[in-house]
Amino acid sequence: MRRDLLIVAGVRDQIRAIAGRQPYRVPAVGHPGDVAMMTSPDAAPMAERLAGDRYEELLPENDVAARIALRVPFYSPGRRAHKITAPTLVQIAERDSVTPCDVAVKAARRIANGEIRTYDCQHFEPYLEPYFGTIVADQIAFLDKHVPTDTLPG
Repeated sequence: MRRDLLIVAGVRDQIRAIAGRQPYRVPAVGHPGDVAMMTSPDAAPMAERLAGDRYEELLPENDVAARIALRVPFYSPGRRAHKITAPTLVQIAERDSVTPCDVAVKAARRIANGEIRTYDCQHFEPYLEPYFGTIVADQIAFLDKHVPTDTLPG
């Protein structure tokens, strides 16, 4: 990843925000060496696979405000995970190169009422078969267990 150029883009965007101007945007997903938020070797191929035949049509929507790059290093959900009291399902891709599995599991274990499910897939693959059906089934089972429909109004 071209971190130096990404940081410059983030600073440029932050200045634009302070000035009340439109965001300076960078691609959300790119290939290794591109100036983009996610540039792991699997990021661009998986984004293309997710978009399928619509990839070229959706390409203009593959961007984010560059200022996000300035916040990512400080983002650590694990720091506050111990404060979560509601039942929480955490689904983790074991071969995730964006959010490493061991980091995600460590954070999820801090949730008192957390349930962890791991899947032998990459970051974007939960949205695709053969994983999607299993992941959604696990979500429905979790909701059935913790939000029984016989207690809902109406």
